[in-house]
Amino acid sequence: MLESNGVFIRDIASPTFSGAVNTSPNFRRYQNFTANITISDDVALDYYIFSTNASGTWSNISTIDISGATYSASEQANISVARGSPVCWLYYANDTSGNMNGTMNGTYTINKNTTAL
Repeated sequence: MLESNGVFIRDIASPTFSGAVNTSPNFRRYQNFTANITISDDVALDYYIFSTNASGTWSNISTIDISGATYSASEQANISVARGSPVCWLYYANDTSGNMNGTMNGTYTINKNTTAL
C-alpha cells in the first residue's frame, strides 16, 4: 500500500518480467543451463519461484526472498531428460502487496543425449 496525502492507495499491479535469456553453451542432457530474467514492480518485490521441467516433471527448484523494485534473477538446473525432449523454465514473482505473476520463457529441445568427450 502507498500513502498519498493520508490516503492509502492499493497496489494492484503485478510484477513484470524482461530480458529473459538462457545462457547455456551446451543445452544437452547432463549439463546445467542458466535461466536469467529481470523482475520489476511499481512498489516492492517480495520473492520469486523458479520452476523447470528439466528433470522430466515440473518442479519448483527454488524460492528466493528478494527486495527492491527491480531484481536480476539467475537460476541453474541440470538437464536429465533425453534427446528430443522439450525443456522449459519459468519464474513466478510476488510483490509485497500479494500480487503474483508468472512467465513462460521458451521451450528448448535437447539436441544430444551426452556431452562430447
